[in-house]
Parts: sequence; C-alpha cells; structure tokens
Amino acid sequence: MRRRSWLSICSILCCFLLCAAAFAEASSGKQTDTPLRYPTARPTRTPKPTGTPRPTKPPAQTRTPRPTSGPTPLPTPAPTKKPTATPRPTRSPRPTASPTPLPLDPSATPLPNLSAALYPDAPADQKVVYLTFDDGPCPRTPELLAMLEQEDVKATFFFIGASIDAFPEHARAVYEAGHAIGSHSYHHFRRLLSDEETFSSEKAMFDLSLAKALGAPLDVRLFRFPYGSTWTPLASRQAALDNGYLWIDWNASNNDAEATISRNTDRMLQTAISTSRHKTKVVILMHENKYRTISMLPDLLSYYRESGYVFDILTPEMTQLLPGIHMGLPSTGAMQ
Repeated sequence: MRRRSWLSICSILCCFLLCAAAFAEASSGKQTDTPLRYPTARPTRTPKPTGTPRPTKPPAQTRTPRPTSGPTPLPTPAPTKKPTATPRPTRSPRPTASPTPLPLDPSATPLPNLSAALYPDAPADQKVVYLTFDDGPCPRTPELLAMLEQEDVKATFFFIGASIDAFPEHARAVYEAGHAIGSHSYHHFRRLLSDEETFSSEKAMFDLSLAKALGAPLDVRLFRFPYGSTWTPLASRQAALDNGYLWIDWNASNNDAEATISRNTDRMLQTAISTSRHKTKVVILMHENKYRTISMLPDLLSYYRESGYVFDILTPEMTQLLPGIHMGLPSTGAMQ
C-alpha cells in the first residue's frame, strides 16, 4: 500500500518536472528568435588637413606725435544779422459806408414819398411782379441800385434799423432813387415782435434810424415781419394794422438765404422762376446782401418780361388782398 502511494507521488513529480522543462524550453526559444542588438561604435572622423597658417600682420608702428606749439585760437566769426522776414501783405478791409447820418432837425417837415405805384389796384388778370429785397442796406446796395437803374425797374426795400445805422448813405441812395422803403424791424429778432409793446418799441427805433439817415422823418407804412408772419402772433399782426402798416409776406423766392441753393446762381434762377410760374401777382423775396442774387437779376427780369409781367412797388394804398399771400391791409383792416 505504501509502495503504491510512493509510486504515484513519484509519477506526479516526474510529470511536474517534465512540464517545467517544456515550459522553460519554450520560453528560451522565443528569446532566441529575435537576435540581440549591441551598440556599434561610431566611426571616428578623419581630421581635415590643415592648410598653411595665415601670415600674421606685423604690429602697427606707432607714430611719433608732432610737436605742437600750443592750441591756435579759432577766428571769432563776425556777428551776422538775422534776415528779417518780409511782412505778409495784409488784406484790405472790405469797403463799408461810413456812418455819416445827416443832422436831424426835430421840427423838420417829413420828407415826401418819392416812390409811386404804377398799379396800386391792378386788375385781377393783370400780371404784376413786385421785387422785394430784405435785410439792407449793405455794402452791395450801390451795385444793386446800379443794376435796377440799368433795367429801369423799381423795387421795394425792407430795411433793418441796425443796418441803416451802419450804412446811412446807402439808405439815402435808395430813397433818392425812387424805390419804396419798408420796415423789417430794428433788430430782426422774432421774439421782439411777440406783443404790441415790443412792436411799438421796434417801430420807434426804426423810424429814428431812418430819419437820421435821411435828415428828416419819412412816413414808412410798409412792414415785413422777420421770418414772415407765419411765426408771428396774431396780436403783433393786429398791432401792425393798428399802426397803419401794410404788412406782407411773399409767394415766390430765389431761396438765396438757403446755403444749399445760394452757392449756385443757375439754381437760384430756376428756383425763382419755378416759384413764380402760373401766378398772376408775384411778390418775390430776395436779399440785397447776396452777390449771386445781383448777378442773376438780369436773367430773372428777362423771364418776367417775356412772360408778360409788369414791375411795380408795394404801397400802403392797396385796397385788395393779393391772392395766395399772407398780408394785412390798413385801409380795410383785412388780413389773410
């Protein structure tokens, strides 16, 4: 019994040893499949053949310093004057009329009105154009007067009182040429005409300025509100009528006060023509301080003549309201 057990144990050990040997042989076979790589030594570079050595430069010879007899002083330059800059020519100021109003006599007789309307109450089918110039007098007034005299046309000038004080001689020239003179207030401020009190103050200041320029009072009964009556309260419009003024706006213009139009003379002319077309009575607004207005005036007058218009001035004696124009008549008290 013991002998059999020993045999079985021995057989198990033999089997185990055989398996271990087989496993070891298999493991050693896998390692021998891939040959081991050993590091190989890098080939040594053969040194480059050295050429002949460059010849060395001989050491630089040191120069012996020159004997100096001391520093020689530099000659003192003569003082030179800086060139004076030539002064730039100054622009001559624009010629303006000297304010030389005539002496005013408080007891002087009022001046006669030299202007006369040709058609104070023109028939409804009569084509009439009224040339009106605002914001004068100014330095261009003599040029405008010469143009109107050459064309044999009368116009209506709405003066500003402050401008009369600056150019009294030009205001006197307009009066002596037989043109109609109207008031455009003294200060040309819209807010100054907000009630009857301020209107009366503006009227008194304007009348005094014009009387000083002309040397005697002039009965002015034409009025144009600054910026037109559309922006003026009804009380101020009624005050103008109560003071005997014929106040009036316009229904045509060359828009010479508009910056985009006033730079082009042809455009101003076309604007004046287009706003006047198909109207029997034309009250055209222009400004005498615009030089392009003066230059386009002959062509505009030619258009009116060719279209059958006659020229006239505004007068407070008018008794009929002009169609399509804001105005007030002192003779009847009517407004529109």
